[in-house]
Amino acid sequence: MKKGLRSAYLTVENNLNYYKGKLISREQIKKNLFHKERFYMGYDEFSVNRPENRLIKSTLLKLQKVSNSAANIKEIRQLLPHFEMVKPSTHYMKDFSDVVIDHNLKDYETLKRWSKVFLLDQSFTTFSGHTTARALLFPMEKIFESYVAKNLKRVLADLPWEVSIQDKRHYLFIRPRQFALRPDLVIKREDQSTIVLDTKWKSLTSQRQNYGISQADMYQMYSYSKKYNTPEIWLLYPVNEKMQDAEITFESYHQNRGVETKVSLFFVDVMNIEYSLGKLREKLIKEVSLKE
Repeated sequence: MKKGLRSAYLTVENNLNYYKGKLISREQIKKNLFHKERFYMGYDEFSVNRPENRLIKSTLLKLQKVSNSAANIKEIRQLLPHFEMVKPSTHYMKDFSDVVIDHNLKDYETLKRWSKVFLLDQSFTTFSGHTTARALLFPMEKIFESYVAKNLKRVLADLPWEVSIQDKRHYLFIRPRQFALRPDLVIKREDQSTIVLDTKWKSLTSQRQNYGISQADMYQMYSYSKKYNTPEIWLLYPVNEKMQDAEITFESYHQNRGVETKVSLFFVDVMNIEYSLGKLREKLIKEVSLKE
């Protein structure tokens, strides 16, 4: 829009009351047999109403109807006045076939592809053919983290426990107050004891050293244990076939006080999230019973 809509000389047919361009005899006889004062003419007109712009306008109009984003709708409304002299496309495939991307239309290339995705309802998954598919990429570690946290909070809702997501109470250093600690879940039980849980979107296996757990992750869990003054730390990983029933725990001991830090692993089945987190709930309750 900053560079302006491209215009072109387009052949226009119209029934006029004056003579302009070339008379189209067939249409003149059909439409103006009893209207001698009119002329059915074909002529060239320099216009923005070219196929590329018609497709873009149609895409904006469609997205305006289906979008749930107020920001997107506002932006579309700001763009549409620029297309006042452009008619929406009435035949998508014909207009797409008429589009020729040359050096003057380089700015339209990406717009054409996205218009095709939305106007023709093309899938974002793989499909056969020679069309270049667009992809939507999501940070799976964030999705896994949010999905597990939301569902675990729901699974524990009937217990007299306080569940915090993305707790922000502690920093690694106090002076200066820097390097915030952000465990995914912190549970405060009725006896004021604390459990810290953190999700990791990684595939572990018994065939790798330390199961594939990074040292940085374990240092992070140790710092959680110290700052939250609790030995009870859980690392939650997505389940896989090799680690489906694995029971893995790491413990460090203080010479006088016994267990100092205990990091337990749990493998979450996201395809059966309620059942899987129900098993985790049982383990967390069992830990309370053992302490008592």
